[in-house]
Amino acid sequence: MENPNRAFKDAIYGQFARVGKALCSPKRLELLDLLCQSPRSVEVLARESGQSVANASQHLRVLHGARLVDSEKKGFTSRTVSPGRKCANFSGRCAFSPSGIWRTSSASRGNT
Repeated sequence: MENPNRAFKDAIYGQFARVGKALCSPKRLELLDLLCQSPRSVEVLARESGQSVANASQHLRVLHGARLVDSEKKGFTSRTVSPGRKCANFSGRCAFSPSGIWRTSSASRGNT
């Protein structure tokens, strides 16, 4: 007898794997950090993160595959990238400290 939850489990584990892969690169984390500040074009993201447009675009493809960023085409060659809704919700509750440890912000815990 086949487990009725198998398809759901396969889908959820697949998504966890995509997110894990997307977050395992320092450059992709930097791109997410930049995007959480404001939407930017691929060209601006490449310049601000010190990489080529081709490399930034590849990293953004991985982030998009994990549904961590959204993109919107403007014109024939320009594309604006912004954090995905779920990523934006997460980043609004967390902050990156200089020690490199993610912590929940006090505002999200109800503290003022």
